[in-house]
Amino acid sequence: MHSRKMITLLLLLFSFILNIHAVKGTTFAAIGDYGDSGSARSDVANLVDSWSPEFIITLGDNDYEYNYNVSVVPYYGDYISDTCTQNRFYPSFGNHDWNGTNGYDDVFPCTDSNYQFTKGNIEFFTVNSDSLSNSQITWLQTELGNSTATWKVVFFHHPPYSSGGHGNNSFMQLDYVNWGADLVLGGHDHSYERIERDGIHYFVNGLGGRGIYDFDNCCVSGSQKRYNNNYGAMRFDVMGNDMRIRFINRSNSTIDDITLTKNPDNTDPNYCDVSGGTDYEYINKIAIASFENHSNGSGTNGYTDFTAQTISLSANSNTPITLTPGFVQGAYTEHWKVWIDLNQDGDFTDNGETILSDLSGSTELNDQITLSSAMTGTTRMRIAMKYNSEPTSACGYIGDGEVEDYTVTIK
Repeated sequence: MHSRKMITLLLLLFSFILNIHAVKGTTFAAIGDYGDSGSARSDVANLVDSWSPEFIITLGDNDYEYNYNVSVVPYYGDYISDTCTQNRFYPSFGNHDWNGTNGYDDVFPCTDSNYQFTKGNIEFFTVNSDSLSNSQITWLQTELGNSTATWKVVFFHHPPYSSGGHGNNSFMQLDYVNWGADLVLGGHDHSYERIERDGIHYFVNGLGGRGIYDFDNCCVSGSQKRYNNNYGAMRFDVMGNDMRIRFINRSNSTIDDITLTKNPDNTDPNYCDVSGGTDYEYINKIAIASFENHSNGSGTNGYTDFTAQTISLSANSNTPITLTPGFVQGAYTEHWKVWIDLNQDGDFTDNGETILSDLSGSTELNDQITLSSAMTGTTRMRIAMKYNSEPTSACGYIGDGEVEDYTVTIK
């Protein structure tokens, strides 16, 4: 074979290999409340190992036997290394991890009470929820704000919200949304639950091996999926801007399966400009399902971009919406209109994209959003409030009133 052809073939092969690696995603597992004796712990460990995850995170209570060399190492030792660049096991503290001198630091020398690490386009953050301090809270807020990762995952032991036996942990109900988190994972309650609040997903995952709990505090606002029939673990498969999240029980049955999608910044549609005038009135507050934003006329030129905040909606269902006007002095009749870019093409002009209109008043108004036909995924919502008459367009100057934009995820 001619040397030129050989070089060409080698270059093509090299390019093919590079492309394979370029599209390779990240698979990892999350286990919680697993450090107990018995077959359940072993079954869950075997389940997780069958996925060949790149690494494992834990949601606390790594040890109930006062010896990590008994409760953890025989089951997950292949993932644990005291050479930190080779370590693939990332625990968080649970309340049972403080029982006696049982060697947490010896078995997990590459971690601390609060720490962070990055894998691919995902950055992880954990704090010690069993001994939370103001310095840890400040650290978490700062590091989330500084992160440039596509996905930001916060994990610890005590869940902010839970329908399980322990219930909510108010001291962990921090401002994750505005700090930039995408997911918040906890354990403590020995059950599985997926909760959607304020535009982000909270998970409870405590079915790693310890005795299963009932849902004694059912059901918290935003609870979407609950399970406590068998032990299991969470599997995450991340490919660029898509994150698939599953809970799989030890019988290898998939109990929950959702995919979250993010629009990369450089491909966001270029939506039209809009403005208004807030000398007399403004948007005071909106509430959609469990999401609430008290904006109080915080924008300039009658417009505020709230697309950093995400609202979850379901196709083919009714979602309650509450719209509240605010006034500088006196009160006036305000007219509302809401658009969603249902086909995600960068405008609000397509059939059915005006999802709420003919709604007016001078006080709080309640209605419903109904999405009869919509693409699933992430897109934009525009809410306009105008004095005296309904806005005729989602673009340009609307007159006296205000406009706000939000990100919505439709499922």
